[in-house]
Amino acid sequence: MALEQLIGKIEGEGATKTAAIRTQADGDAKKQVEEAVKLAAERVTQGVGRLKTDLARDRIRRLAAFETEQNRELLRAKQVCLDAVLADVRERILKMSQDEKRGMLGKLVAKVQEAFPGGGTISTARGDTALIAAPNVFNVVADLDIQFGLKALSADGRFALDLTLETLLQESWSRHMTDIAKTLFE
Repeated sequence: MALEQLIGKIEGEGATKTAAIRTQADGDAKKQVEEAVKLAAERVTQGVGRLKTDLARDRIRRLAAFETEQNRELLRAKQVCLDAVLADVRERILKMSQDEKRGMLGKLVAKVQEAFPGGGTISTARGDTALIAAPNVFNVVADLDIQFGLKALSADGRFALDLTLETLLQESWSRHMTDIAKTLFE
């Protein structure tokens, strides 16, 4: 019987140790599961945070792109308007009466005389040569490329002066663009 008691004792201790090991293993497994769940929850929270940040950035990017496109469209519309005003000014100047043209050309000739007192060559639109009253030190010739205004070349050919309608309008336009835009769009 001693052998049976010894076997029973060993089995009892084995069962107790097995139960203790199982309890400890269950506790460890439970802790590991809890830690895994906690870690997964943290990762999900971080992922949601990143997703929210990415969505916010994307929304800001899309809004900025939309605003930029709106500004481009506004600038295009303003440019069309400004170009129409410039075209209207050009058309009005070209439709002036002969007396008005003579007066304007006279002012331009005075600028040429001031720039080139020694004379030179004045080029103007073909139909405007008769309207220019220039001193004899200037040779007046027609230029098919000029709609209105003058181009002048000094007597020695070293200096040129461009007082054509296109050049004068572009220079004036550039100088007064801010004021023109304020008047039209504010």
